[in-house]
Amino acid sequence: MPGLAPAFGQLEALRSTTSLALRLLLVVLHCAAASAWLHAQAKRRPPGWPRLAVAAPVVLMNMVVPLLIDPKAEICTAAAVSFELVWLSSFKARRAALLRG
Repeated sequence: MPGLAPAFGQLEALRSTTSLALRLLLVVLHCAAASAWLHAQAKRRPPGWPRLAVAAPVVLMNMVVPLLIDPKAEICTAAAVSFELVWLSSFKARRAALLRG
Protein backbone atom coordinates (compact mmCIF):
# COMPACT_ATOMS: atom_id res chain seq x y z
CA MET A 1 0.00 0.00 0.00
CA PRO A 2 1.66 3.22 -1.12
CA GLY A 3 -0.19 5.35 1.44
CA LEU A 4 1.43 3.60 4.38
CA ALA A 5 5.04 3.96 3.23
CA PRO A 6 5.52 7.51 4.62
CA ALA A 7 3.97 6.49 7.95
CA PHE A 8 6.36 3.58 8.35
CA GLY A 9 9.27 5.83 7.38
CA GLN A 10 8.29 8.25 10.14
CA LEU A 11 8.00 5.37 12.57
CA GLU A 12 11.50 4.20 11.68
CA ALA A 13 12.80 7.74 12.19
CA LEU A 14 11.10 7.91 15.59
CA ARG A 15 12.67 4.59 16.59
CA SER A 16 16.15 5.71 15.62
CA THR A 17 16.01 9.15 17.26
CA THR A 18 14.46 8.32 20.64
CA SER A 19 15.75 6.18 23.46
CA LEU A 20 14.16 2.91 24.50
CA ALA A 21 13.16 4.45 27.84
CA LEU A 22 11.21 7.22 26.13
CA ARG A 23 9.48 4.79 23.79
CA LEU A 24 8.52 2.56 26.72
CA LEU A 25 7.18 5.63 28.52
CA LEU A 26 5.01 6.33 25.47
CA VAL A 27 3.72 2.74 25.62
CA VAL A 28 2.86 3.09 29.33
CA LEU A 29 1.14 6.44 28.72
CA HIS A 30 -0.87 4.88 25.89
CA CYS A 31 -1.98 2.06 28.19
CA ALA A 32 -3.02 4.47 30.95
CA ALA A 33 -4.89 6.78 28.58
CA ALA A 34 -6.61 3.93 26.74
CA SER A 35 -7.78 2.22 29.93
CA ALA A 36 -9.05 5.51 31.43
CA TRP A 37 -10.88 6.35 28.21
CA LEU A 38 -12.44 2.89 27.96
CA HIS A 39 -13.53 3.01 31.60
CA ALA A 40 -15.15 6.43 31.15
CA GLN A 41 -16.90 5.42 27.91
CA ALA A 42 -18.11 2.07 29.29
CA LYS A 43 -20.08 3.85 32.00
CA ARG A 44 -22.06 5.77 29.37
CA ARG A 45 -22.93 2.95 27.00
CA PRO A 46 -24.83 -0.30 27.32
CA PRO A 47 -22.93 -3.56 26.87
CA GLY A 48 -22.67 -5.08 23.45
CA TRP A 49 -22.15 -3.34 20.11
CA PRO A 50 -22.05 0.24 21.48
CA ARG A 51 -19.20 -0.59 23.85
CA LEU A 52 -17.49 -2.71 21.22
CA ALA A 53 -17.55 0.26 18.83
CA VAL A 54 -15.90 2.39 21.52
CA ALA A 55 -13.25 -0.29 22.13
CA ALA A 56 -12.38 -0.66 18.42
CA PRO A 57 -10.03 2.37 18.19
CA VAL A 58 -8.19 1.21 21.31
CA VAL A 59 -7.78 -2.28 19.88
CA LEU A 60 -6.40 -0.79 16.64
CA MET A 61 -3.98 1.44 18.55
CA ASN A 62 -2.88 -1.59 20.58
CA MET A 63 -1.78 -3.13 17.30
CA VAL A 64 0.15 -0.03 16.20
CA VAL A 65 1.89 0.97 19.46
CA PRO A 66 4.21 -2.10 19.59
CA LEU A 67 5.76 -0.88 16.34
CA LEU A 68 7.53 1.77 18.44
CA ILE A 69 9.86 -0.97 19.71
CA ASP A 70 12.50 -2.15 17.26
CA PRO A 71 12.17 -5.94 16.99
CA LYS A 72 15.70 -6.32 15.65
CA ALA A 73 17.47 -4.42 18.42
CA GLU A 74 15.18 -5.09 21.40
CA ILE A 75 13.87 -8.61 20.80
CA CYS A 76 12.62 -9.47 24.29
CA THR A 77 11.10 -6.04 24.90
CA ALA A 78 9.33 -6.08 21.54
CA ALA A 79 7.95 -9.55 22.22
CA ALA A 80 6.70 -8.63 25.70
CA VAL A 81 5.09 -5.36 24.59
CA SER A 82 3.50 -6.99 21.55
CA PHE A 83 2.09 -9.86 23.59
CA GLU A 84 0.73 -7.54 26.28
CA LEU A 85 -0.90 -5.04 23.95
CA VAL A 86 -1.89 -7.03 20.90
CA TRP A 87 -3.15 -10.08 22.70
CA LEU A 88 -3.92 -9.51 26.37
CA SER A 89 -5.05 -5.88 26.44
CA SER A 90 -7.04 -6.07 23.21
CA PHE A 91 -8.70 -9.29 24.29
CA LYS A 92 -9.57 -7.77 27.66
CA ALA A 93 -11.02 -4.64 26.01
CA ARG A 94 -13.24 -6.73 23.74
CA ARG A 95 -14.37 -8.97 26.58
CA ALA A 96 -15.13 -6.02 28.86
CA ALA A 97 -17.18 -4.43 26.09
CA LEU A 98 -19.35 -7.54 26.02
CA LEU A 99 -19.51 -7.75 29.87
CA ARG A 100 -17.49 -10.95 29.96
CA GLY A 101 -14.18 -9.48 31.02
